[in-house]
Amino acid sequence: MDADRIVFIICSNNETFLRECLAYIGRLEVPEGKTTEVRVIKGASSMLSGYSEACRQTDALYRVFLHQDVFILNKRFISDIISIFSSDPEIGMIGVAGCRRIPEDLIMWSGDRLGSLFVRGREHDYEDYRYDPVKDGYDEAEATDGLLMAVKGDVPFREDIFDGWDFYDLSMSEEMRRKGKKIVIPAQRLPWCLHDDGGVLSMLNYDRYRQRAMKLYGRPPLTIALTGGFVTLDEFIKEMTKGTDAYIVDTKNPEKTLLPLIDRIDSETVVITFNNTGSGYDLWKQRNVRLYNILVDHPAHFLEAISADYFPGYHAVLIDRGHRRFLREVFPNIPSAFCFMPHGGSRADSPAFPSGVLGGDEADTPLRHQEKDIDILYAGGFRAEEDINFPPPPFGDPEAFYDHVIGYYERESYVEAQDAVNDLSSGTGDTLTPAEIAVMTNYAVKSVEAWYVAQRRQNLIKHLAGQGLTVHIIGNEVWRKTAAEYPGNIIYEGMKTPEECLGFISRAKVLINDLPYFAEGAHERVFNGMLNGTVVLSNESRYLEERFKDGESILFWDGRDLREAEEKIRKVLSDDEYRLAIVEKAFSLTKRDTWRDRFDLCITGSL
Repeated sequence: MDADRIVFIICSNNETFLRECLAYIGRLEVPEGKTTEVRVIKGASSMLSGYSEACRQTDALYRVFLHQDVFILNKRFISDIISIFSSDPEIGMIGVAGCRRIPEDLIMWSGDRLGSLFVRGREHDYEDYRYDPVKDGYDEAEATDGLLMAVKGDVPFREDIFDGWDFYDLSMSEEMRRKGKKIVIPAQRLPWCLHDDGGVLSMLNYDRYRQRAMKLYGRPPLTIALTGGFVTLDEFIKEMTKGTDAYIVDTKNPEKTLLPLIDRIDSETVVITFNNTGSGYDLWKQRNVRLYNILVDHPAHFLEAISADYFPGYHAVLIDRGHRRFLREVFPNIPSAFCFMPHGGSRADSPAFPSGVLGGDEADTPLRHQEKDIDILYAGGFRAEEDINFPPPPFGDPEAFYDHVIGYYERESYVEAQDAVNDLSSGTGDTLTPAEIAVMTNYAVKSVEAWYVAQRRQNLIKHLAGQGLTVHIIGNEVWRKTAAEYPGNIIYEGMKTPEECLGFISRAKVLINDLPYFAEGAHERVFNGMLNGTVVLSNESRYLEERFKDGESILFWDGRDLREAEEKIRKVLSDDEYRLAIVEKAFSLTKRDTWRDRFDLCITGSL
């Protein structure tokens, strides 16, 4: 970060306020050797999303976040905040108003207030005001008001939780304290700012975000995480609950792990599980808990279970937005039961960050010093062609059905299985009911999708190996036969534990990600790669394309043009600076994409 640069960041929707705010910034004295910049974000969906967007556009060490209706009166503001930051390296944030202790209800202004603001009607000589950090000093606070927040270094924004206009300042304060940084309020003999907010507050969504803050920063609800499914899914639970007070309940031994919690379980309890593991317990329905059943496969596999397990507190958490649309059509009476949440990622070294924050300091992200002894890695299996069955579906001509769906997969981009079935229905004029489409989608997923994905994965790996590149593969035994065809160029590593897979990913320069049917979502391999300093090559996904840019933070390919994938990989392998630029950008964009962050989304009800 540039230690000689100060950036002022403003979310704005009012040109009159903005012009006046900028006029006061323009009057500030800039110390010798320092430079300033202003980042104005218009049309932001929330305060933190706007602030986060602006931070991605600057490398300034000092970042001043302020409202558009805040006017900085202290002309020596820049030198004053730099003096305060320099007086104690543990100071991470400076405000002009805040509270010494955060009240239990998290309503900042109901506690002991600190700081000073301009009061209309008073006249002061601001021209001669000079702040003396030794004489005037400052008070340590637990939170600062969001009207103005000066920060040194990176900010761990929780825009995933606070996606509106309330409690973002308390969140920034809490996250700063979780990093071990102090928050201070200068003892201003004369107020540094005028806040022309008119005294009118919008309380429309205030309590909703206060409840989220209570669950995240106050006393969290009783949280139960269920294990006993596949090893990989149990590992996801382990990563989600690391550093939390969640109870791990082994569904293979509920008498020992669940019975001791029976008396504490109520409607505030949060239960998290994967792929229906323990989701059908009558206890959850009886106590009306908040159950989050995270499905890692297409929901067409789980229709009967979803129907049987549903109760008002049930949520099916889906990896793809298209899957959510699919279930809302199949179950139109319970649309709120279906949520979208992409998988999270983990780091190979997996330091325990109790807050779920990976850290923003250079010392926490030594991407340039990683040992990378694997050029290309693919981690994932597939079914052998001879093991894939094409059973006749219950409706229509089986041969016509499979031919059409295979053709749809081959010619279309951003494929969803249910769209292929709908396309067949509209093409033949045979209108299928949502229930019939759901059944046919299951056939498409189990047969056509398995076949198509197997072909695509093999074709890419064989092409790269045939062009002289070396690919390491972790996956099922089916890969052993493929590896034997390209000795020396395909190195089959066998099956590995999830922890071992992360170790391999951290050693790789390029990680190949093949999304089987997540045209509007993403799974953990994307974030595992990015969080471990590895360039990710992925086929198309609208969700990923909204978040990452080709050639800057990810490599995209269309799933068909093998030469395109090869050329992009070769460029990364031949240019270390280009590779490092991609991994550093990707890492900066995925600090809130860990499994621990996904846990917070569940307990706060932010899905």
